[in-house]
Amino acid sequence: MGDDIAFELLPERKVIVVTYPELADASAIRRLITLATEGVMPAGFNALLDFTATQALDFPVEAMIELSMLRRRHLPHVPSEVRKTAYLRARPSLHDVLDAWESFFYEDPPALIFRHFDDREAALDWLSER
Repeated sequence: MGDDIAFELLPERKVIVVTYPELADASAIRRLITLATEGVMPAGFNALLDFTATQALDFPVEAMIELSMLRRRHLPHVPSEVRKTAYLRARPSLHDVLDAWESFFYEDPPALIFRHFDDREAALDWLSER
């Protein structure tokens, strides 16, 4: 895998898979924001964030705010239509950054929920269940 973030759409499951590189630096995050702005991530899709290869995640606060605002635009206004994000194989060293990301979506009832997985199929099953 290169130094870039990769995307895979699973339209039958309404899931976008975002695969992060070994070092997800600020330029990789910027690319993610650009693609989100361009509509690569469809509204109404849940997300599988694959951190299998990721050793380090450099997610500047400014980028975190910008990306969270973009993601929020795709969240439903009806609480019963919760969106999901699954983290796949996120190392413990990434958890502080991921916790900070999640804090931008705290509300009651939640519009976006997060869960950690070690198994891709289990994550996809959870993301696909209605």
